[in-house]
Amino acid sequence: MSAITLTDTITGQSTGQIDTDDIVDALTPWYPDAPAEITDAIAELQRLMRAGDWAGANEYVVYLGLEASRPSRVDMLVLVEQAAADLEQAQTALDAAADARDDAVRAAFLERVPGPAIATAAGVSVQRAYQIRDGKR
Repeated sequence: MSAITLTDTITGQSTGQIDTDDIVDALTPWYPDAPAEITDAIAELQRLMRAGDWAGANEYVVYLGLEASRPSRVDMLVLVEQAAADLEQAQTALDAAADARDDAVRAAFLERVPGPAIATAAGVSVQRAYQIRDGKR
């Protein structure tokens, strides 16, 4: 992940600080009914920036009539904080999903569903299914 701000040199319109993975989504509306050369240039700009090839990407920035600027260190810290918060939220959701799966596995064992069938349905090994049943790990 990397961040950038892109500004149209003619209109002054700016994307604000965006992730380089969002370049296509941010720029495409600026070029309604654009020919393939423009949409291809936007896609190539995103690909090069994702790859960290700022020099190569600059060619497309200029071609599209844009100015590009990297975020400040403070802006980068904000991005780090946002990513950490996103990770914490995803981990919470993952933990809840794992708990729900484990509850379903235990319920299936209580209904005498065979362990191998439960393991297949849960996407775990047979050994892991029995560990879940027994509350291990």
